[in-house]
Amino acid sequence: MKVEKLWNLECNDSILGIRLGDINNNGQIEVVAHTKSGKLLIITLSGTIIRQVVITQNSPIWHLEIHDINNDKKNELILGGLDGVLRTYKVSSTYNLSAYWNHKLGASISGILIYDINNCWVANNKKTKKKKFI
Repeated sequence: MKVEKLWNLECNDSILGIRLGDINNNGQIEVVAHTKSGKLLIITLSGTIIRQVVITQNSPIWHLEIHDINNDKKNELILGGLDGVLRTYKVSSTYNLSAYWNHKLGASISGILIYDINNCWVANNKKTKKKKFI
């Protein structure tokens, strides 16, 4: 297999993870990176930074998921990190984030599992009997 470099991105912060997904529901996939200092970087597939958003002040975001959590056929961003706040955001067509809901937990968040524990997703999507795992 031949690997070809498509682009480079220089960042002054440690990137702790990335996810790919259509975050503003425009039919295009974006790259979303989360950093040690609490920023999100929204990047095109060609390597152009669309937006940088400060989520926390100098507190790492350790985990990010892109998922439709309310079954409205639009993806939301789900974030967790050192400060123990589980955050969810909706993303506008112009890549502005608006808080959907937040919840302060008693400890830092190092991972997020999305699972349909009451089968409401399965009941609302009878064509496929699969549950969503991320």
